[in-house]
Amino acid sequence: MKLRNLKKNIAYRVCEELARRNAGEPLETDFVYRVFPDIPNEKIASSIDALVHRGWLDWDESQSSLYLTARGRTKIRKVVPAALRDHCGSKTTC
Repeated sequence: MKLRNLKKNIAYRVCEELARRNAGEPLETDFVYRVFPDIPNEKIASSIDALVHRGWLDWDESQSSLYLTARGRTKIRKVVPAALRDHCGSKTTC
């Protein structure tokens, strides 16, 4: 995976996992690190920070859980190919 796509891949994987679980529940921040074990933690952390800054993701006060925001869901619909959107959950998720 190219690092320039890391933010989009993180947002998609968060969306996909939240769809698999329950869209209203938070996702542990550690999940993102486990999904991308070959990417340096610093790159993942800066990508999460950038997604939070953009308003795609939000986290709880302790920064241990992530939420996909409404803006993030809208952006995911634009960057994820239509053929993959079903894997990212229902219309209420992504």
